[in-house]
Amino acid sequence: MIEAFARIATGERVSAMAFRLEQGADLRWRCAAVEIRGPRPWGSSRVAVVS
Repeated sequence: MIEAFARIATGERVSAMAFRLEQGADLRWRCAAVEIRGPRPWGSSRVAVVS
């Protein structure tokens, strides 16, 4: 398993992205979870879990 993150800056705006990769029995990597946070008008973040 690999967990990684990135900060993305565009001008004055900064967002963050985190994700988890898991290696399957067939040795292929799959994205198991993604979380993205950044300035949003309503102040929430979006989270997606891929199964």
